[in-house]
Amino acid sequence: MLFVVPMTLGAVATAQTGPDTTGSSTIDAIGWMNVRDSHGVPLANYVFATNHVNVLHPGNAALSTVLDLEFARFMGIEVTSIWVIDYVVSFRWLDLIAAPLTKVADTLAVQVGARVILVLAVTVGGVPVGRFLVRGYFSKATLQIVTMIGVARFSVPQPRQRASQLGIPGPAQGEDFAAASGIHLSGTTR
Repeated sequence: MLFVVPMTLGAVATAQTGPDTTGSSTIDAIGWMNVRDSHGVPLANYVFATNHVNVLHPGNAALSTVLDLEFARFMGIEVTSIWVIDYVVSFRWLDLIAAPLTKVADTLAVQVGARVILVLAVTVGGVPVGRFLVRGYFSKATLQIVTMIGVARFSVPQPRQRASQLGIPGPAQGEDFAAASGIHLSGTTR
């Protein structure tokens, strides 16, 4: 016991040598947030300088330790608050939600979208056509039908092209025609 206490005190005294560690309380736990001040200095590198451990003045050592803990708590709260505000206001968190939802929407649009959009366009466009026909405006009805066909033709992407852009394998050449005509790929009819 006589040798352990002096060796421990010596190890503690020599462990904090150097200009960066003497009297410092850098906080590594908040360094990953990369919050910086107006001069570009990371807030995790801020130092609270106190008169550290001195065997002859244990009151200063205790006060220094308490102040360092308070400073670490204060910096943790402040830096976390600044980081949260910056993260929320920058809308970077929306990428976590947007990426999977965009992929789901693109896949759904390829598989269902073109046909559903065409049916919806015809249904919505059929209402004015029926109204024009009932009222006797045949030229307006014809113009509406031509407009509907043009909008449907040029606004909806072709399913095969859209599927290939997303990397979804489409039907092989001729399979879509075979399925539509009721012919099996072996050549027999259903």
